[in-house]
Order: sequence, then C-alpha cells, then structure tokens
Amino acid sequence: MSNTNRMGHTVRNSINMSLQDYHDKWMYSFAMLFHKTIYNHIAWNEHRSNLRHSRQLLRLAGFTLWPPVVILTIYSALLAAYNEEVAIPSQGKYAIMHIPSGPLTFTAAALIVLLSFRMTACYGRFDEARKIWGANLNRGRDLARQACTWMDSKEDEKIFHTFIQYLKAFPYCMKENIEGEGRLHDELVSILDAQDLEVLLASAPMIPNHCCQVLTELLAKSHMPDILKAFVSQNIQTFVDNTGMCERLFKTPIPLSYTHLTSQFLVVWHVVLPLAIWDSCGWLVVPATFFSAAALFCIDEVGIQIEEPFSVLPLQAICDGIRNNIEHIKNAHERIILMAHDMPLRRRD
Repeated sequence: MSNTNRMGHTVRNSINMSLQDYHDKWMYSFAMLFHKTIYNHIAWNEHRSNLRHSRQLLRLAGFTLWPPVVILTIYSALLAAYNEEVAIPSQGKYAIMHIPSGPLTFTAAALIVLLSFRMTACYGRFDEARKIWGANLNRGRDLARQACTWMDSKEDEKIFHTFIQYLKAFPYCMKENIEGEGRLHDELVSILDAQDLEVLLASAPMIPNHCCQVLTELLAKSHMPDILKAFVSQNIQTFVDNTGMCERLFKTPIPLSYTHLTSQFLVVWHVVLPLAIWDSCGWLVVPATFFSAAALFCIDEVGIQIEEPFSVLPLQAICDGIRNNIEHIKNAHERIILMAHDMPLRRRD
C-alpha cells in the first residue's frame, strides 16, 4: 500500500472515529435528558425543587445539540461583521445585507404552528406507548391473580407453574421485539427452562406471539371452567393487541415530509433572521440568532426523541416491575393458602 493510500485510510478512520464519538456523546446527552427513570417520592421532590433551573443550566455544558446552533451563530456574526466593517464604511459601494422584517414576522406564526403540531403529535405517541406498557403491567397482575386463584387443582399444578413462567417472560419478549438489543437470552435464563427458552428464541422475530400462544395453549389444557377461561383469554388478547400497537408506533413515524419540512423551515428561518433584524438590532443579531436557534432547535429535537418513545421509556425497569409484581402475587397467594389451612374454624353464635 502506498503512502498516499495509507494516509487516506488513516484520515478516513479518524473521521469515522470522530463521528462515532460525536454520536456516542449525542446519545449520552439525551439519555441524561430523559433519564429512563421510574419516578418515586424522592424523584418528584427533586423534580419540583426550586434548584431545578440551576441543575438544568449546568447540564447545558454537556449538551451536544450545538453544531447547528453554533453554525448559525457564526453565520450571523460574519453577516454583522460584513455590514459593519465593509458595507457601511464603503458608503454604498457594497450593499448592506438586510431585508424587511415583514416576511419574518408573517412566517413566525407558521413556524410556531409547525413546532406545536410536531410536539403534540410526538407527545401523543409517547403517551400512547406509556399507556400500552401500563396496560401490560395491569394485565400481568390480573393474569397472575386469576391463575393463582383459578388454576388450583392438582392436575393444573405443572400448567400453573409454566403459565407463571411465560407470564413473567412476556414483557421481556415484547421489549426485545421493539428494541432488538439481543439480551433476551440473558434476561430469561433465570425465568424459563432451558428447553422452553431455546424454542422461544427460535420463534424470532415473532417471540411475543409465541409467548401468547403458549399462554393460550396452557389455558386451554387447564381444568378451570370455560367461563373463567374466557376472562383469562381476554387478558391474553390484550397482550396480543399491545404487541401490535407497539409495532405500529415503532414502524410508522410521523410522515417524513412533515419532519423534513420542519427541519428545512427552521434552518431557512434562522438564515433569514439576522438579515431581517439587522436594521433594528445591529450586532445584537448574533446573540438573538444564538438564543432563537438554541431554543427552537432544542424543541424540535425533543420532539424527534419522543417520536420513537421506546428509546426514552424505562422499559427495563417496567419489565422488572411486572416480573416482581407477578412473583409477589404468587407468593401472597401461597401465604394466604397456608394461613387458610392453619386458621381454626369459628362457630357462629
């Protein structure tokens, strides 16, 4: 390999490493922004604290959405320098770069509408995703309660044990279906038997459907009355519906044309901004452009992040919570059974 080729290869590697480093910092910045935290009393107290503003200002130092903001600010500074140092002293030889502020004023309302609609639509997706996973938690609790109470015959003992195993496994299967991080084996190795786990993983990419099918088969083989099976089946149906709703949210973003239009509008609007306010602001176009770009680009970026809500929701904590709730209900049922056996019968007076 020649020296030129080696140098080019080295430069490409350096650029790739720089881009990867920027991407990693960018992802870390938004992980810090959204935390992926299940809130408790302490977290809510901190959230409402009067010191929250100072904490958020300190985090700005590590915030990595600066490239478009800095580029637009430098552009406004160059424009101001040209007008102040070249155009004005030339006494008409060079034209001052400015335009009337009217077009900017008229289009500001359109920009606000674009950003508002985007944020509303993105938050709607985030809220729907959180409700879906909240429903998973509720249905998991209800199924555990029903199984503990209604699969009470000796013939159903093995069915009940397997049913609870797959009930614990389902949220992790659903999480893997939308995240695709490849951690499902490690998460389920302590829940399912080795053979069941192997069969479940082999059903990819329809792992949640396989899990629901196993639950349905176990329900059909149980000895509980048909009327009770219908109630349990409705809860399993909710799992199937929730899987489909998560797939819809993940595979179908807000129309890309709208996302592209918002981004293009933001850039063009901030390119025009220093031209439109030069006559009234002078050198103040620089901080004005900086603060406007920082605010509006950050609003747009928050919308981008919550548009795909599963990357910011604490899914791992939710899955662990569902598993712990199911285990707690099972243990509570066993304690109640023991108490019922040990409790002396009371005679009515």
